Amino acid sequence: MKKKYILTILHNQTLSEAFVLDKKAQIVGHGQQEITPIKVSGTHIEYDPLDIIYSIRSAIHKSLKSNQIDAEEIASIGITTDAHTTVIWDKQTGLPYHNCIAKNTEGTTPLCQQLCRDRIDDSIRERTGLSLTPDAPAPLLKWLVDTDPNLHHHLKKKTLMIGTLDTWILYNLTGRTIHKTDRTHASKTLLMNLKETQWDPFLLKEFHLNHAILPEILPSQADFGTTQYFVPLPDGIPIVTLCEKDSARLIGTSGFNFGQAKLSYEDTGQFLINTGTDCPPITPHANPTLIANGATQHYGLHAEIPFPHMNIPWFPQLTQLTKPLSEAPPNSVHILPSDTQRMTLSGLHAGTTAEELTHAYFEAIVFQTNTILRQLESEHRLFLKELKADGPLSNNNLLLQFQADILQLPVIRMAEPHTQALGTALLTGLNSGFFKDKQDIQKHLKIDRTFLPSMDPISSLSRYNQWKRF
Repeated sequence: MKKKYILTILHNQTLSEAFVLDKKAQIVGHGQQEITPIKVSGTHIEYDPLDIIYSIRSAIHKSLKSNQIDAEEIASIGITTDAHTTVIWDKQTGLPYHNCIAKNTEGTTPLCQQLCRDRIDDSIRERTGLSLTPDAPAPLLKWLVDTDPNLHHHLKKKTLMIGTLDTWILYNLTGRTIHKTDRTHASKTLLMNLKETQWDPFLLKEFHLNHAILPEILPSQADFGTTQYFVPLPDGIPIVTLCEKDSARLIGTSGFNFGQAKLSYEDTGQFLINTGTDCPPITPHANPTLIANGATQHYGLHAEIPFPHMNIPWFPQLTQLTKPLSEAPPNSVHILPSDTQRMTLSGLHAGTTAEELTHAYFEAIVFQTNTILRQLESEHRLFLKELKADGPLSNNNLLLQFQADILQLPVIRMAEPHTQALGTALLTGLNSGFFKDKQDIQKHLKIDRTFLPSMDPISSLSRYNQWKRF
């Protein structure tokens, strides 16, 4: 049967999705399945690893059924997940040893504090490019090993296997035979040496882990095995791409080349810029990272931009501003930068309206983005020509227009909103022959809208400086 399609499998937190794309990089099938955490609190999140696999089976089934697609027509598969959730399973049975843990800061925070006192955090940053954080896989695994004597025994005997979600999904797709990951996922664990792109012996020792129980690290486009015994898919479909979600989104916004950048407007702004084959230096406001861009190592610069959290009843009115922010009258309300969990409101009064608060929320996002990007330009001598936008809030035209006005750069929104699925599919298609090269792919990447600066530079700077004074 003729191979017509690429299948992309996504898993992000509580949602599994499957996308089927054709040779024009158009999504022709989609299915999704939510899962419920076993434990969830402000400091602790756990899932059943088997629930994740069941949800992926369901999402694939729905994606094929949505357009009556025959699974035999799938040419190849790509997988994309976040890289923070860890899974531990038995080497003999392939069954989970423990719930997969996305977060347990109650246990890992004291551990990270001790590592900082021992000055190990400096070595971690130097080797991985990342700061030591309580929700990273490495401290989480060390906490589990240190607090579970039975787990410690099994790890010492090498009868267990460990991986992030991409590894766990791949292992099940291949009939519980393949134990591999890719560079982009491994680079987020605090265990991989960024320049060597292999597990770092010093870090493995510090976190009480053994190389033998960890997956083999490959480039994002590689031979990751074939499907085996995974209903509803037939055996023998090649799995040729693994890609961490932010890297996939960069490719999904056409970020193949040096200097191209994307910003995902989510709970926090996820900024990523392609820096080519040279690893960027470590600086206070961004982390060097690996991105998926072919067999050759490509690096990027990643920064989180703190957006204010606004879990309050009038939040849906974000889409109901009546005037462009550049034309709105002066606003007495301001949301000032604090951290990712809090916000500081200035200028509230008895007559403050929801629209004024929404206005202030948008301003905080745009001005905070401007602050971070200007710092990165200074630290890394970056000169952005444009910024690609994705994520839930990128649907708001007023936000993106004001972002273009303040940055004094074109802000571009792609026609396909599912940039994570698209980016993974493009890499998969390159590796399986669907697309000849990156130039061939460019023909299929369509722009929805380009927001050009409408405010003059002096007025733009004045608005930004006024906000900074509060």
